[in-house]
Amino acid sequence: MMKNPHPSRSRLYVLVAALGLMLLLFLAALYDAQILHGSENRLWAGIDKMPKQLGNAFIAIEDERFYENRGVDWKRTIAAVGNRLLKFNSTEFGGSTITQQLIKNVTNDK
Repeated sequence: MMKNPHPSRSRLYVLVAALGLMLLLFLAALYDAQILHGSENRLWAGIDKMPKQLGNAFIAIEDERFYENRGVDWKRTIAAVGNRLLKFNSTEFGGSTITQQLIKNVTNDK
């Protein structure tokens, strides 16, 4: 096999190919996704395109008793009120469930 007389040219070809692939992937993502604008730019992804583990992680972080409460987690709400009044924990925490957060966001309640 012959040695390439222009090794920098080979690197340039690889770089151009990589940039072309990145552009192609970006354009495919734009075609397949809807861009949302607000205070931040976001890409819309349907729930069918998200891994199940992502949903499970979100529920585990945001509302550990999501499947047991009916929109209001009374245990967490009472603990949050008690902590606010009695300061038994140095950090404040909320008592809202995913359902309560959704209602707050949909109604633009601050």
